[in-house]
Amino acid sequence: MKEHLSPTANEASAVAKLRKWMYYDSTFRDLIYEQAVLRLDLNSPDILDGVRRSARRGRVDAARFALELTGRHVKEESQVTQVNVVLNNIPRPE
Repeated sequence: MKEHLSPTANEASAVAKLRKWMYYDSTFRDLIYEQAVLRLDLNSPDILDGVRRSARRGRVDAARFALELTGRHVKEESQVTQVNVVLNNIPRPE
C-alpha cells in the first residue's frame, strides 16, 4: 500500500497520510466503519455458533441471549400488557 499512498514509497510518509485521514477526514472514517460493519455481518453465523456453543456449555447469559434472538424469551424490562376481564350480567355461583 505504501506505493499507492506515497509517491516515494516511503513507509513513514504513507503512515502519516493514513493518520491524517483518520483524524481529519470523516468520509475516510465512514468508509472504514462501513467495512468493519460488513466484516462483522459476514461473521454473524460464526458468532451465533459461538453463542450456541456457550449456551450448551451452561452459560446462562449466552442461553438467554440465544433465546431472545429466537423470540423464545422476553427480557424482564419489557412492559407487561394489562388485561382487564369484565364480566357483566353473569350470576355468581352460590
